[in-house]
Amino acid sequence: STDHVSITAGFSGADLTIFGSLENADPRVARQGRYDIVVVLEGPARKVVVRRKDRVLGIWINLESETFKNVPVSYSV
Repeated sequence: STDHVSITAGFSGADLTIFGSLENADPRVARQGRYDIVVVLEGPARKVVVRRKDRVLGIWINLESETFKNVPVSYSV
């Protein structure tokens, strides 16, 4: 078992087995199956630069940028 999945050029998918437990769960609610589970898949964090394009003399160019630190490369809920 591993806690990482490498996504390279030849990646064709992976099976994930997810398990866990509920802390302080209400037994009545658990019997009724009313708990929902949310799974978050987060890729490695990197520095990301985003740019704003503006039209200058009929040409679209990058004028402003903002740098964000520790942004996940991918994020799925």
